[in-house]
Amino acid sequence: MARPVHRLTAVVVVGASVTLAGCSFSVGTDEEKTAEATGVELAISTELARKSGVPPASVECPEEMVQEEGSQYECTVVHPQEGPFVVDVTMKDGGGFTWLTRPQGQ
Repeated sequence: MARPVHRLTAVVVVGASVTLAGCSFSVGTDEEKTAEATGVELAISTELARKSGVPPASVECPEEMVQEEGSQYECTVVHPQEGPFVVDVTMKDGGGFTWLTRPQGQ
């Protein structure tokens, strides 16, 4: 599995007390141009823990994530105190993706 490359791109506020970031990462892809869901989940989890100081209880992304420019997916993050929220993932060409936390209630 390829190691994620971190580049900060945006910051948003989610919940009453948790500040989370949207970021850009690179993940491994297979010959069919699908992203490794575990790599996407790990990159999101690592960055959320780094930014908030509290690692998420879980991050779940779709198993089939086509690595095509502009493809969009929803991942579910469960924060230990704040509960679940959605992260919007947008695929980039070349094995990268960006993600942004969705404001609660949307």
